[in-house]
Amino acid sequence: MLICSRLDRWRDVKFRLVTSSAVEALLEVVSGSRGLLLENLDLYVADIEPSQGKRLGQLLSLSFPNLRRFTFHANRHVVPLAGSLRLHQLTHILIDCPIPLDECIGLLQKCTMGIEVTMGKICAATAPTPIPSTLTALPELKCLSFKSKCSDFCTILLSFICPNLRTLAITPDFEHAGENPGFLETFLTQSVCQLDEFRLYTDWGIPEHSFTPYLRVPRLQMVKRLFLRCYNTSDTTIALLTARENRVLLPRLKSITLATCLSSDGVVPQMIDSRRLPCSKKEDRQVAQLESFLVYYHRPGFGTALGEGKAPTLGREFLWYHQRDVARYKDFIAEGMDVKYDGI
Repeated sequence: MLICSRLDRWRDVKFRLVTSSAVEALLEVVSGSRGLLLENLDLYVADIEPSQGKRLGQLLSLSFPNLRRFTFHANRHVVPLAGSLRLHQLTHILIDCPIPLDECIGLLQKCTMGIEVTMGKICAATAPTPIPSTLTALPELKCLSFKSKCSDFCTILLSFICPNLRTLAITPDFEHAGENPGFLETFLTQSVCQLDEFRLYTDWGIPEHSFTPYLRVPRLQMVKRLFLRCYNTSDTTIALLTARENRVLLPRLKSITLATCLSSDGVVPQMIDSRRLPCSKKEDRQVAQLESFLVYYHRPGFGTALGEGKAPTLGREFLWYHQRDVARYKDFIAEGMDVKYDGI
């Protein structure tokens, strides 16, 4: 705790606390500190009591009045800690602990200066949570990310107006309410924002037909960067992303990342080819020139037959399963395209 005793000297501090007694020791140090220079605090707590969380939040707010960036990881629900901070002055917030949906909305409503906000492990609300009649504006927000484990997760987005949002990353609860992406269209419409990047994540076992409707959301069609970490991404998804004369989804894409892919050999390069044309035809095309592509392959059946966490990994063996893919990737690279590929 010697370093902690001189918190007045630091702008950027990280704490890793594994016991409640360590939290208590930090409380003692912070109670006598005045860190006017501190702007960035990263706090990981493995074990903390709710009463400690509230006290710590209040002390952090008093001791570090100029805090702008706050990162918090915990294994249990300690939202009172974050709720006690001066959320209205924070620009970058990452809270990774179980958060009931209603409390998550309450926290976000206070983040009026937030530029980048991440909320992880959102769980069921402690009380009925209707969409408020008056929506909260988050005018500075440019990047929003959340992971939900509750059926009414769409209430989060529908409670806000984010006119300057550029990046949205979501992990919906597909098992209960994730297959209908209509809420996303409503949110983007009420925010009157234009996303540059959309990131979609799914958990194990979510079928492909559950997440592909998100690729058809009208107000997502102008995104420039797409990131999919959907464990059953296969030929159906690749076919949707393939540009055709009479149908083009997401025509402005310049970057595609498929963090998990189960496609057949030769299918992905056809999709890339459909989004690349010789320079002489660029002026006439309806599709932006794809500039970068990243893919990680899985062996077919990954994550299903043997259960979560026990499936065989593919590693560099994907070279054998995807020989045509790899041959074309090398051609793309030789032509100057940014292409990266690997197996997991």
